[in-house]
Amino acid sequence: VQRELSISYGKLGDIALVEGDLKWARDAFEQSHKIRLNIFDVDSYNVVARRDLSVSYFKLGDIDLSEGDLKGARKAFEKAIEIDKCLADADFQNFHAQRDLSISYDRLGEVAMAEGDLKAAGEAYEKSHEISIRLAEAEPRNLHAQRDLSFSYERLGEVAMAESDLKAAGEAYRKSLEISQRLAKATTSAQAQQDLSCQYNNLAWYHLHDKNFPLADEFARKAIARSHDSIFQANLAHALLFQGKYAEAEKIHVQHKGTKVDGQTWEHWVAEDFRKLRKAGIVHPDMKMVESLLGIAGGLPKE
Repeated sequence: VQRELSISYGKLGDIALVEGDLKWARDAFEQSHKIRLNIFDVDSYNVVARRDLSVSYFKLGDIDLSEGDLKGARKAFEKAIEIDKCLADADFQNFHAQRDLSISYDRLGEVAMAEGDLKAAGEAYEKSHEISIRLAEAEPRNLHAQRDLSFSYERLGEVAMAESDLKAAGEAYRKSLEISQRLAKATTSAQAQQDLSCQYNNLAWYHLHDKNFPLADEFARKAIARSHDSIFQANLAHALLFQGKYAEAEKIHVQHKGTKVDGQTWEHWVAEDFRKLRKAGIVHPDMKMVESLLGIAGGLPKE
């Protein structure tokens, strides 16, 4: 009865997350967590109780991460990993136990990236990647395992980009793309097509940094062709700008000016992209014209 109650609270938290109500989600997840702690204290060797507790730590960590509480998120994910590792070590052939551990390491890497600790992020992502490789090789027809592997390559690419290691980033992104292309051919699901769009977009961003602007343009268009996500338009605008096609880039900026993309304004995303590009030494005189057009010449706008 108590476990069923904890599951019900967890479901309420999931609903709140979908609705964007983090306070309600946290309250529900904390109620679920208290019950699961009590169940665990009574029978700490029960595998189901241990996994339930890991899941509740994971969900609380996600809330902390969403709210910017990186210290709290790290603590929660480390607790989840502690439990997941025991379960995974106890049953090496259990796909779900191994995958749980991989996903928890991935979240810990995400926290480290947000903290700016690239070394810690790389270590966590590598641990997740090692498990993803093993699971994908063991179950080549398992779409979840293959998708996880694609994302783990993407994560490694993100770290490499942040470290300005373009060679490693390119290799990781291309491997991620190869898997996403296979999955998009194997299924007609919208998720597979969206995943493929994301990988094309990653390579567009990568080629902006290696100054192959025509190729960045090509990959950006491939991303846009498979998704209505307006964020993919940004890399196309950047690629056009660096090819000296300001008028075409301007049309994109005018079309999206003032719109919201993943909770942030178009202006915010462009300002942040320009900051990263300038830091990498990728500059063009017309960037100032774009900033003037969008009203971000003085830096990031207030949200």
